Amino acid sequence: MATPQGDSTSGPEVQTYAIELADDACTIGPKDAADEDAKLVRKWFYWNIGCVALAWALGYIVQFIHVSATVVIAKKLIGNDQLSTIPLGFMSFGTILASFPLSLLGERVGMRWSFLLASFTGLVGAFVAFSALYIGSFPLLCTALFLQGAFMAGTQLLRYTAKTLSPPEYVSRALSVIVGGAALGAVVGPNIAKYTEHTIHSVQYGGAYVVMGGLNALMMIAILLIRFPPRRSEVTIKTPTEGVVASREEETRWTIVRRFLRNANSQIALIAGTVSYMIMVLFMAPVPLSMLDNNYTFQDQANVLMSHILGMFAPSLFTGYLIEKVGTMRMIALGFGFLMIGAGTLLGGQTLAIYFIGETFVGLGWNFAYVSASALITTLCKTRKESTTIQGLNETVIAISAAIFTLASGAIYRGISWNPLLWLGLAFLGCSSLVMIGIWLGASRWDWKDLDSTTKGVRTIVWRPEKAPSMA
Repeated sequence: MATPQGDSTSGPEVQTYAIELADDACTIGPKDAADEDAKLVRKWFYWNIGCVALAWALGYIVQFIHVSATVVIAKKLIGNDQLSTIPLGFMSFGTILASFPLSLLGERVGMRWSFLLASFTGLVGAFVAFSALYIGSFPLLCTALFLQGAFMAGTQLLRYTAKTLSPPEYVSRALSVIVGGAALGAVVGPNIAKYTEHTIHSVQYGGAYVVMGGLNALMMIAILLIRFPPRRSEVTIKTPTEGVVASREEETRWTIVRRFLRNANSQIALIAGTVSYMIMVLFMAPVPLSMLDNNYTFQDQANVLMSHILGMFAPSLFTGYLIEKVGTMRMIALGFGFLMIGAGTLLGGQTLAIYFIGETFVGLGWNFAYVSASALITTLCKTRKESTTIQGLNETVIAISAAIFTLASGAIYRGISWNPLLWLGLAFLGCSSLVMIGIWLGASRWDWKDLDSTTKGVRTIVWRPEKAPSMA
């Protein structure tokens, strides 16, 4: 809850409440509690964002180990290129099924416990994956990746803590710093996959999964170190045109979703986040297969993926600043432009330099579009119930789309080859861009303020005791 402003009324019969306004509803709570929470957030801001960024980085190191090694491991176990991306698809399905439940669990018992459960699931998944390699079982590897998908659902939700753990004016920058923590994963993850290939002689690549288990344990420690503000009771009230009238009726989740989907900002944020993730997966997942077909080594594949991942996360050090300066819509457009430049570069040939440059541009485009869409989502969620509902919905939609493209990418590559796959991605990017432009023009025709309005006012309203809503 945002920090309330000064109280203009005094007297024993008057009680002051802080109200944070949304489009047609708001969150209400005692002013003193809001002041206390705001002070706590500012006091622990740098510590908390550092811990979250570290946890996010550890989670993405695990994911990048999977990205670097899983396709090769799967091909070794099953001996079929078209089926080699299926384990990564199972990871996406695990994310789909876990995203919304983890979000709801966080609403009920606190996000710390939700994140810890996800980290423990990843620890179990690493053990199962090692067992799959030891006995040479492809189905067991798919099971392990499914569990890792649930772990990644918790990792993805970590970025939304930027709103809870940051002063309002620093949310965008905190979000970009958290996402930028994965730049560490860009360097460490592929190298772990590369240098642990023969660490355990009896189980090729088994060393990577042992390291994963340790990373999951470290992530749990980082989560335990975060100083979350106390969970307060919230009351949702309606704000009609004339005055503010309290209501005890709470919106259902379906009502929140419908209101979210009717908003132009929400539509663009959902499309931008989903499409950027889909295209990134489509242009990245088949890269190991394409490079194998061109006789590049496993080390070359790992290095190209490392450059791609650096492109995805290193720009986050300044993405939040750019969002504040130029706005989320322009940043989303810039991100889609870089995705197209990356695809155009990859169409130029299959030399090692082109793989490096093209995949770096794809990563950069994903960063600008995805982080900007995430920042827009955080500004649209005002109450705890809205946050868990909308964030869970957003993550589920993205995970479904990523799963489809991950599962299909290997078959698409083998079916139509590399260049037609890139043209397919470019066509999809173009169509999505036209849809978002249509939404933008349609909304701006009626109300220019509906677009890129990333801040809402915070007022202090004085309530007489007999009219004040219950905080029970």
